[in-house]
Amino acid sequence: MKREPHNIAALYQLALTQQSRGQLDKAIKTYRQLLHVKPDSIEALCNLGGALHASGQYPKAANCYEKVLAINPSLPQLHYNLGTAQQSMGQVQAAQASYARAINLKPDYLEAHFNIGVLEMEQTRFESALKHFRQCLAVNPGIADVHNSVGLCLKQLGYSMEAIAHFRHALQIKPDYFEAVNNLSVELMAGQQLEDAIRYAQKALELRPHEPKALYNLGIALKGGKRYSEAAVCFRKVLAHDPADLPARLELAHTLQTVCDGRDPEFSLQATADLVVEILDHANHHDID
Repeated sequence: MKREPHNIAALYQLALTQQSRGQLDKAIKTYRQLLHVKPDSIEALCNLGGALHASGQYPKAANCYEKVLAINPSLPQLHYNLGTAQQSMGQVQAAQASYARAINLKPDYLEAHFNIGVLEMEQTRFESALKHFRQCLAVNPGIADVHNSVGLCLKQLGYSMEAIAHFRHALQIKPDYFEAVNNLSVELMAGQQLEDAIRYAQKALELRPHEPKALYNLGIALKGGKRYSEAAVCFRKVLAHDPADLPARLELAHTLQTVCDGRDPEFSLQATADLVVEILDHANHHDID
């Protein structure tokens, strides 16, 4: 027996309520009940896709989005949603194509431009990524993530000063943005602006006190500023977190070699020699594996 229209409406409202409360399993079940009665309900298919997507069932979510787009291909949001599901499944080219279709329908689709930019950057196509990130800024210049991403692209393309400007802009928008603070420190270091590099590296460590990446970068900055004892402390903390961290081992060895203070056992020639032997042993063992 067919459900009456008012029962379909009640079923739909129940599914929406369940979904809004985060009761995804219940919402999915209710949407499926509704679609059993009304298979061509675009609204139910869209929302079922969203519920499946939110619960991590990406292939099933993508299938819902594709069914909707087969009925109505002119919905940019659905192309975008399909792209995010495909991206989550590692289907990079398919995701880029879906984002491109969303942009074709809605040229100022900021999120689609940003996601394509991220995918292009991951494939080291920095100029293409930069174009999409700049499209994002044209729509909304006040997003810290976009400025940080622009900075990363510019850094890779060799435009250091412009990269620094965008990292700073990201921090004007979001002062506690760890990635932008860390990226700014690294780029300042590359430009030999050591005092500023140390200051921002210290700020990154304040934001994430036990982050190995922040400790390592602070160590590099301090070493660049000839503050070797402090640098060695940073590298040792990285190695306390991960004794197999080869870059930290190499930097510590070089720092100890630079200091070579016979009055301090930690900075003696013997300590340096022992560390170099450890590094070589680790490298040889790694080659054998």
